Amino acid sequence: MLVSEMIQEVRDHGFDDLTDVRIVSFINDTYFDLCAREPWPFLETQGTLTISATGAVTSPASSVITAVLNIFNSTQGGRLFPRRLDEVTDAFGSSLTQTGDAKYYYFIGATPYVYPIDQTNVLKMNYITAPTALTSSPDTTPVMPTHIHRLLVTGALAKAAVMEDDPDLAAIYVNMFETRLSQARSALWMRQYDEPDSIEDVFGSDDAGWNYF
Repeated sequence: MLVSEMIQEVRDHGFDDLTDVRIVSFINDTYFDLCAREPWPFLETQGTLTISATGAVTSPASSVITAVLNIFNSTQGGRLFPRRLDEVTDAFGSSLTQTGDAKYYYFIGATPYVYPIDQTNVLKMNYITAPTALTSSPDTTPVMPTHIHRLLVTGALAKAAVMEDDPDLAAIYVNMFETRLSQARSALWMRQYDEPDSIEDVFGSDDAGWNYF
């Protein structure tokens, strides 16, 4: 659904006194709330990393990274292991400028860093991307699958009812939203029925090196 279609649906439910700007704000509020609840499959993406001389990931920009799923070395194979900033500084505080094949990643604020600093291998990141605000001009559509777009309409209706001081109607829309979200959750997370998920043993020499702290 386009945002213009969502606006019209909200108006069709009797909220035709609200401006487009107000309705779009309700739609976006619902959109951001829904996207923040879980690492949804429709927010998954992959990017090749650009690493600065300090080890910071400068591309993709930290502003578009909600959470890292994993970082892997596509040149040599294998993945990098996540570590907390305090762990990295305790273990490698005197050598954070060391270069070589990256083995770990950590965060300073919202920015990922790799250690050792690796500007030789091709590192790739699978991550959850931050959604972009929806607009009616130009007319945009959410990144989520089409069959759950109406969740945004239902959420916007709940917020419109609250603005109109109708808590009973708002409660009805909230209940509809949560019911539809529960149904959507099952549909979105079960992406294959071919085999059950397997548990991979990833303990190895890279992890063993951290046992001393």
